[in-house]
Amino acid sequence: MNFYLCLFFVLSSMHGQTVTTDYYSAEVQTAAPHNLTVEFIRNTSTVLILDTLPEYGWVVPQSAKSQLYYQIIVASSEEIINKNIGDVWDSKKVKGNHSSNITHKGIELKQGETYFWKVRIWDSKKKPSGFSKYQTFKTGVNSKTITTPNSFLIDSIKPKLIREISKSSYFIDFGKAAFANMSFEYEAKKNDTLIVRIGEQLEGQNINRNRQGTIRYQQIKVPVKTGKHNYILPITPDKRNTKE
Repeated sequence: MNFYLCLFFVLSSMHGQTVTTDYYSAEVQTAAPHNLTVEFIRNTSTVLILDTLPEYGWVVPQSAKSQLYYQIIVASSEEIINKNIGDVWDSKKVKGNHSSNITHKGIELKQGETYFWKVRIWDSKKKPSGFSKYQTFKTGVNSKTITTPNSFLIDSIKPKLIREISKSSYFIDFGKAAFANMSFEYEAKKNDTLIVRIGEQLEGQNINRNRQGTIRYQQIKVPVKTGKHNYILPITPDKRNTKE
């Protein structure tokens, strides 16, 4: 069941080559790139990359302000990548502000192999960053798909904020947008019903119930029984998020 998240909740009870030193500086002032992707996939440990000439991407650190150059290195082993050597591909210092959809231009990747890659950039002042942490990916056999299929990952997060509105009502903010649901433990003195309002937008310090356009909002009634039990919201699926 997918629902485009639930940012806010109100709950209430009803009743190959060596990197040369000519463009490396020990005086690194810019943070390294992060959130590396291959084929737009961040967690590459759960998938096989089917394209033998994949696309790389990363997030430019805010401290850089802008990216003037970048360098990608791809290696065949952890030992080699830790030496900042790209024996599979070393893009060298490339002028450009692109940080996504950078096509592999080194040795064509072999199926069933594991590769290691990382990237560094030069900021708006032409200062180089350090290399990012390396990312690994494994190649697979491309049979019938036109691209690498991604997979959904489940992660549990705790609220960033819980604020008591009244003796029977609370405001909860999870601090991020995602395809999500809410599970919770609740102890009731008697059979009762909780009202949970979930939404993506605030109006003042309350959830905007009169949302417009693509802003989501739902009110959900959750029957609870006497004692301490675990519950998960019976969210009504949004047709926009549940197509094939």
